[in-house]
Amino acid sequence: MLREFAVEAIHPTQDGDTIYSLLANRAMRSPQDLVAQWQDDETRRWHDVTSSEMLAKVRAVARGLIALGVQHGSKVVIYSATCYEWGIVDFACACIGAVSVPIYETDSALQAADIIDEVKPVIAFAGDDAHAQCLERVRQDHKHITLKTVFNFKAGGLEAVVDFGRSITEDELNKAVDVVKADDLATI
Repeated sequence: MLREFAVEAIHPTQDGDTIYSLLANRAMRSPQDLVAQWQDDETRRWHDVTSSEMLAKVRAVARGLIALGVQHGSKVVIYSATCYEWGIVDFACACIGAVSVPIYETDSALQAADIIDEVKPVIAFAGDDAHAQCLERVRQDHKHITLKTVFNFKAGGLEAVVDFGRSITEDELNKAVDVVKADDLATI
């Protein structure tokens, strides 16, 4: 016989307790806390990132996603090795209720195409030139796919998204943030 038991939650979640709110609350409480580090590919130098710096970058990318047509529930593909930029995009998606869809860096072009065909993303991020070329081939070879644009982390992709977001106001971003709830789908 299977026995079940439950314990009362120590910290019950509310609708506003989202993945994004974890970062936003941390930045509000402790803006100078070190929350991430990334290594420059050219200099091999490590860079520290505080919670307030990461939050600012996440919000800037989220504004860019909105400007590019990403909405609550839209899918955003990330085809890359795990990296700082991946985390920024993941939090930016969570910020506005978009669903991040990871594709392993070792997945083949055929696997990437199948995932893209299944989830119908609006945009995609690639970790490097090889992944970007693969995504562009998928986009060109499968005309029915909804994928509009591919951004390459190694070719200034995040900065380009931030540039698109300059047309989105803080009020517009805050309205998008307010729609997101704790039980919304965050990633596939």
